[in-house]
Amino acid sequence: MSADTHSPTAPLAIAGIGVLLVVVQSTGAVPAELLGPDVVLAAAGFLVTAALLRHAAETGRIGLGSWYRGQFLLRAPLLVGVPAVVVGLSVLWGTARQAAQVGAGAIASAAGVKNWWDLVTALPRFTPHLQRLGLDADWSVEQAERVEPLGAFWLVAVLVQLAVVWPLLLAALHKLTERKSTERKPTDGTPWLLAPVLLVLALAAAAVGPLRSLAGATQAELALGTHVRATEWLFGAAAAAFALAKRPEEAPPRGQATAYGLTGLGLALIACTSVLVALRPLDWLGLGGPAIAALGAAVLLLAVYVRPDLPFAAALGRGFPVEIGRVAYPLLTLHLLVYWLVQTAMPQARPFALLVVGGALAWLLALLVQDGLIRRAAGHPAPTSAAVLLLVAAVVASGVLLDQAALSPSGRGPVVLVLGGSEAAQLANALTGSGPYTVIDKSLPGCGLLPTTAPAAAVRTSTHAQMAGRPAPLCGDWVSRWTAEIITSAPDAVVVDLSVDAADAATCDAGFRAAYRPLIDQATAVWTGGAPDRPVLVADTPAGTRSGRCLGALLAESVAARGALVPLDVQALLCPAGKTDGVCDGSGAGPIDDGGRAALAQTVGGVVAAELGPQRSAARRQERLDDCGGVGNAGVGDPGC
Repeated sequence: MSADTHSPTAPLAIAGIGVLLVVVQSTGAVPAELLGPDVVLAAAGFLVTAALLRHAAETGRIGLGSWYRGQFLLRAPLLVGVPAVVVGLSVLWGTARQAAQVGAGAIASAAGVKNWWDLVTALPRFTPHLQRLGLDADWSVEQAERVEPLGAFWLVAVLVQLAVVWPLLLAALHKLTERKSTERKPTDGTPWLLAPVLLVLALAAAAVGPLRSLAGATQAELALGTHVRATEWLFGAAAAAFALAKRPEEAPPRGQATAYGLTGLGLALIACTSVLVALRPLDWLGLGGPAIAALGAAVLLLAVYVRPDLPFAAALGRGFPVEIGRVAYPLLTLHLLVYWLVQTAMPQARPFALLVVGGALAWLLALLVQDGLIRRAAGHPAPTSAAVLLLVAAVVASGVLLDQAALSPSGRGPVVLVLGGSEAAQLANALTGSGPYTVIDKSLPGCGLLPTTAPAAAVRTSTHAQMAGRPAPLCGDWVSRWTAEIITSAPDAVVVDLSVDAADAATCDAGFRAAYRPLIDQATAVWTGGAPDRPVLVADTPAGTRSGRCLGALLAESVAARGALVPLDVQALLCPAGKTDGVCDGSGAGPIDDGGRAALAQTVGGVVAAELGPQRSAARRQERLDDCGGVGNAGVGDPGC
């Protein structure tokens, strides 16, 4: 059947199914690798190449200008709009450092280079540079089950980059193969020589991943690098060229047996990749797993395109699969944002519930955006282009300003250093607006006094591009890290939150308490280093869990026994009797609301102001002198004596 006599609805449905697999796996409800990104890349290469080749067959040339204009109007609004929404919500809900990190990711997302930004943040050699910019923290490490609203934009970025570069390369190859093909036999359709050329190109590109793996490339590069992922697009493009090829002699109609054979081969290759992932979950990327899956998807695309009348292709070519395919791009860009909002509203939502509720809402929103916004915007190119440019400027300006705000001192007057995990960042955010302080936020998600406080993050395919989640940070160097921060900033006061240590289920054991008390002694010496009268405000821990209550009691005991430590009773203010939410039940899920943030700012600011006042400073000095006064006193050996 001639390739230009029907529209490729079945390949469009396969693209939608690939996006649906990404949507399902983003919830964490399915631990197995579903190969959604590989199917999406192969289907995108097929659809883009088929559209360009059909246009060339009708007009005699690949219309690059009209192609780029149309794609800009269809893709740019969501490419820029979703990061803009995420930045706005992060400013409202997050801390300054969290918003700065989101701002940097939003700029990369809107620019279509999110995969490279994720690669930079995943490589250790860039960590010192990111630390200087305040962009080194992974704020989801303490909430491994939370989705990241821009997590799928690594895949969107790969698609954008290939959609920009590939038409230029295809136009050159089309012109070259057309001249070579017509030297043997004139043709009025796709040059018959183009298909084998693209297949050879795809096979050559398939060797990039294994070769880079042998050369020592990291898993992040193999998963995120466009130079590695391009092979999946190329397999889809080669399949499209074979489907539309016009050979010198008219080929007989392709038979059912051939189509069934191609369908079986494609499904078998995808199944083999699934087995490879199960057997070699840590190095399947370096073994060419994505290329094998993409080859299977490409063969399947070819089969359903050339024989759309067969049962399998006919089932894909109508109904729900096609509807998913038509909203594939909005669904891919919006689903994690919807999941994020659902988790914020319902922090305890289970993955399956998130899939059902969030997936339905994401599909509805994608339909509304596709039919109500994108199609109308495509009909008004000038206003749409202006709006996109304004959004780009807003995202870039917000990202830069947020970054500067995170790095710059937040005020004048006494310097307050904030240490601890993500909850400490909330304290820093509250303290910033509570008085004339220079607040230095050096919190590090997942890190307290224990060497490793948070479990390894769960596999988050949508965020980490088919890689295992980032491991828990190495928190055992807190002595040198905090000492350096105190020497550099010379703070007048230190605010500490150690609630992340409550993640250890053994906090109620006598052995844990015996091992933790010396850590507090060591930390107290660090916090008061060089200034024994410096107030150190230690926040309490969420009391919603048994481990949290045990750690809270241990911290309260330690604070009472050490004059330099001051209790900071955050929970008593934020959690009055009868109140239950993600903050008060100990789950730590979700941001503090505006009322809680204002109350927290008032309380923290008041305590800091009181502790820095002359009366409390004199009282602490006198307490220290009393503790160090006698030879038989236990405080003689303390660092402050």
